[in-house]
Amino acid sequence: LDYLFHMSDGPGAVLKENLVVATRGEPSNAGFFMLRPGRREWELLQNIIRQQRHESRDLPPHKFDRKNGWGHSFLRSGDKWVGTKFTGQLWDYWGADCDQGLLYYWVRYVKKEVSLVIGDKIQNWSTDAEGRGVMEAELQQPLQHLPERYGTQHSQRQIIGPYNVADSRPYTDYAHFTGGKKPWMVDVPPGDCLGTNPNAGWSPGIISPIDKWFHTFCSINKNLGMGIDMTHWATVRKQIGDAPLSLGSVPQLDDKSNRVDGIHKETTQQDQEKEATQTGAAVPISTETKKSPNI
Repeated sequence: LDYLFHMSDGPGAVLKENLVVATRGEPSNAGFFMLRPGRREWELLQNIIRQQRHESRDLPPHKFDRKNGWGHSFLRSGDKWVGTKFTGQLWDYWGADCDQGLLYYWVRYVKKEVSLVIGDKIQNWSTDAEGRGVMEAELQQPLQHLPERYGTQHSQRQIIGPYNVADSRPYTDYAHFTGGKKPWMVDVPPGDCLGTNPNAGWSPGIISPIDKWFHTFCSINKNLGMGIDMTHWATVRKQIGDAPLSLGSVPQLDDKSNRVDGIHKETTQQDQEKEATQTGAAVPISTETKKSPNI
């Protein structure tokens, strides 16, 4: 995947400094993306999150405005998000209220410099003289014929079967474990932990992504002496999936609702304490208020 860095750097770069990959019903998938780092980027993202939480605190469940999303209305602007199969003008696609929505809003409407990979094509977006977002170019399969040093392209169908998004790069160069297919939610593949038969059930030369993951994980566990008992993986993975780690499978809408409720209570308590300081009035202390982590 080094080609993404090389092709987005220097004069005449084919790709933009930010890149997101669309899937069937989402314009950006949080499982794979490239962002240009910056000194104030984290602070800006936090401000966007705080603003969205503040504006949505009085909304009914699940605390998210499907029209305005993270700060942009497709309906008012007359544009739309585009997936490889579906499009829309509401922030109603999977993950729009969390990482996948924030990611798309960030690259498309805040940074405004992004390559959108949509199946076999790539849209390069930038701004005009007035700062409005414009599509500079739409490239057809620009990553299909790369120098040999970047390796041989595989077939996505050999990786995830009939639900493939596109048989083109970068889709074919990585494996995305979705939902309940994440490694910490499944059993160790047949054979020993270090993969005595990593090609079982796969075409010659094609290693199962889950076998590859476990082979790498077990090698690290052994070489670094991490002490994870892989012979009792069923118990270990349950501990990983439960609190306090709680890796889980996918973000749920209730997670956001609970967090927004907690922040609203905390903010209300802080406002009351501030007013009490100014007026000298007594303020009841809420036992339900918990400080939410700043994520």
